[in-house]
Amino acid sequence: MSDLLVIAERRGSEIHSSTYELLGKARELSLKRPFNVSVAVLSDNRLDEDATASLFSGGADKIIMAIDKSLGRFNFEPYTKTLAAIVKKLSPEIVLAPATTSGRTYMPGLAALLKTGLTADCTGLDIEEDTGNLLQTRPAIGGNIMATIKTPNHRPQMATVRPKTFSALKEPYMGNGEVESFEVTPEMIETNATLLQFKPIGEGKKGVQDAEVIIAGGMGLRKVENMEPIYRLTKLINGTVGAS
Repeated sequence: MSDLLVIAERRGSEIHSSTYELLGKARELSLKRPFNVSVAVLSDNRLDEDATASLFSGGADKIIMAIDKSLGRFNFEPYTKTLAAIVKKLSPEIVLAPATTSGRTYMPGLAALLKTGLTADCTGLDIEEDTGNLLQTRPAIGGNIMATIKTPNHRPQMATVRPKTFSALKEPYMGNGEVESFEVTPEMIETNATLLQFKPIGEGKKGVQDAEVIIAGGMGLRKVENMEPIYRLTKLINGTVGAS
């Protein structure tokens, strides 16, 4: 049986909802072509029992844990090289990741290391039944058309998916969950980039990629002080402030 790999998105110690959306879609795709659905988690700490159980009930057959202190916060080189090693070991047919800030950063590098293609910002995924190719649909030409792309000659087939495009499973998946530890070697985490500082967004606040409503201000406001009404309005409607 072939493998389909979902790369988990973390927010601190939490697994982001976009991961469960991709697991739900992976289980749907497995109805057309039998897949073992695996999820790769890169972190500085092992998942607790609740998080592990949530990933299994969310659709995963296997959790692959790559644990190293350098993977606590996103860093392009360690993430990309560690994921490349995981993919080479697992040899999945398909690799999916959320089209978040980090996913859009490491997936092109991962595709380059694996010498395969990548379709970004997908809004639809399906399986071509006679070939097993992944049909990857995304907006093109400024969103005026929807293009369907496939990768017939290279594996794995790779795609990022916009968060909130698909839905998590409504009913818990009842599979035989397996947890596999992946050894992170010094070569995988070697990098010239150093994280100097990290500032959390703040308790109760959402980033623009997680927000349902964004109110943005532009140069027409002229001064930072003129953004204040936008901040007040977003608090009233539980939105997030954006800017252009």
